Amino acid sequence: MKKLFPAEPTLKISNAEKIRYNGTYQIRNITTEQYECVIEQFHMNVTGKEIAVQFLQEDGFLLTCKSLQKITIERIQR
Repeated sequence: MKKLFPAEPTLKISNAEKIRYNGTYQIRNITTEQYECVIEQFHMNVTGKEIAVQFLQEDGFLLTCKSLQKITIERIQR
């Protein structure tokens, strides 16, 4: 079993928020090393090796990758 995050540096999460969406999203950039999309008021970017995206009908998408380098989810300021 692999750890998702290394022991150092410490991951800190404050003011956690559940992100839910209705199945609609806007695709921005897809390559084997990057996946980028907009989900309602959030911008998501995934960087890794051999990223594969499986699009589900009404339920969004499933991402798999050989190695994960970075995930960012940012609220879009309006």
